[in-house]
Amino acid sequence: GGSDACPHGHKNTIFVCKSKTLGVSVSKHFDDLVCVLGDERSSDASNASAEVFAHGGDLARPLFVSTSELYVLLDHTLASTGRARSFFSTSAEAAAFVRDLSGTGDLLASFDCDEDGPQESGSGGSSSATTAPVASSKGDVQRRLLTYERFRQFVEKSTRFTRELRKVGEMTVYREIFSYIKGSAEAMETDSGFLSEDQYVNMAHKVSSLPEELRPLVYALFVEYKSKRRELFDLSDLIFHLIRAKRNGKLAGTRIDRFVVDEVQDLMLAEVKLLLELSSDKNGLFLCGDTAQTISRGVGFRFADVKTLFH
Repeated sequence: GGSDACPHGHKNTIFVCKSKTLGVSVSKHFDDLVCVLGDERSSDASNASAEVFAHGGDLARPLFVSTSELYVLLDHTLASTGRARSFFSTSAEAAAFVRDLSGTGDLLASFDCDEDGPQESGSGGSSSATTAPVASSKGDVQRRLLTYERFRQFVEKSTRFTRELRKVGEMTVYREIFSYIKGSAEAMETDSGFLSEDQYVNMAHKVSSLPEELRPLVYALFVEYKSKRRELFDLSDLIFHLIRAKRNGKLAGTRIDRFVVDEVQDLMLAEVKLLLELSSDKNGLFLCGDTAQTISRGVGFRFADVKTLFH
């Protein structure tokens, strides 16, 4: 498969993981190795690779990024080409997202995202009914990523967080909403970016172990969240936005031939689906992880579910 995707033999490779610290460490080890082999080391090689990637050029070295940085870079290409509306309205909003998800935004410091608000595509742009709300001017309130802590604050005030749901716990409910209702591969195939109540209630028990009688209660809480989240967005919103842009031919940029994904157990299945769709060579996606070492809250990861993406 690789020879068709890379007719000139050049392989654009991206190493991606949830943790920024891990990505920096792997990048340093890579630089040490190529230095031993006689290649000159560049102090800002990572930043240079990110610049090249954002402008659609071939990478001279692998790009080492956290998932949050990769998503912001992809969104940046939407803003820079004007092909579609970018998800983030300002660079400050994008930087806050990276900090919330990965702890730092250093790699993206040199990028000046569209500060004047998102650009609309000339034709056929996604409607507000099928994408997450995007601020339209500088005067709008900056949206924040829905972290687990912010989710807890939401449910504490919700009458939909019933006694039955309190028994199973906030973490379980958080996982049900953001790994299955919104973060599943099936959710990415819908027009809305989330499962219908029937789809969720009838989800196989091998995927969600929550009893069927509790699922309508979880879905009612999700509906309330969806109606009251004006100043919040969640990771699934961004992933759905990028997948739709890719499928509509509006996500231009560097051809990605190889993805090396570490700690994959910390990703939602929707994120893995996005990486698969971004890869020009479906045999060039290398995933590694250990489900016993999951650190991301609310992620219901199973390697068996990943296998279904390749069939």
